[in-house]
Amino acid sequence: MIPHNYIVFFHDKSILPDDFKECVQASMNACKGFNLIFLDDEAVCGLLNDHFPHLSPWYEKIKVPAARADLGRLIGLYAHGGFYSDISMAWKCSFSSLVQKKHKLMLVCRDDSPTFRGLSQDMKPVINGIIGAEPQSDFILEYIKHIYFLMYSGAFNYVIGPLTGPPLVTEVYFKMRNQLGDDLILRNYTELHEHCFERRRNKNFNGAYWWQQRQGLVDRKNFSHIELIQSLWENNVIQKTSEKLDAS
Repeated sequence: MIPHNYIVFFHDKSILPDDFKECVQASMNACKGFNLIFLDDEAVCGLLNDHFPHLSPWYEKIKVPAARADLGRLIGLYAHGGFYSDISMAWKCSFSSLVQKKHKLMLVCRDDSPTFRGLSQDMKPVINGIIGAEPQSDFILEYIKHIYFLMYSGAFNYVIGPLTGPPLVTEVYFKMRNQLGDDLILRNYTELHEHCFERRRNKNFNGAYWWQQRQGLVDRKNFSHIELIQSLWENNVIQKTSEKLDAS
């Protein structure tokens, strides 16, 4: 079951624009009984130290706020569970109306152009701007793991999408969709946009990553490939997760 948490991210609360504050307030008004979990860089670093300590230095290496938001939302979803929504979305209906109790994951398909509408439902790409997940979700863990491997290897360091964004979450979805089964519910973006939320734009932040990514997303100075990626991940994550499960 996906808990009634509403998760948003903005890298620095002190410079949060008023129109985004209004989006959060409108969404909370629509989602009665939900807990607001507002993540910024400081909050994400705290969660990383609890769940993925070896990822903390990598998070700090990410130079582009939009890429930190991509990873930060996943850390929040993994730790708390709930519904993540981009902070620019003002919701008019509760997230709880979009899922049933049996669902452990909610993803949103792109169907807002003729190209996407022409695809079958199970072949449409998904977005990472709206995600619902149970705590310690296997899907979210796999998504985090992919980002970690790509940052470690240096792949896609000048293109945000396949490193942390929608193309990567789509890749993970295609990889795992058969095993997700009835735990997953897919919603369509167009339906949600028409009936469930209003999107607001801020010219100072929306689209900034297009030019920021040209300077490189991750600071890779003073880095050398000392350890094998797979063994490092297993030592730091798989063992730690097992210990938490055993303790519970």
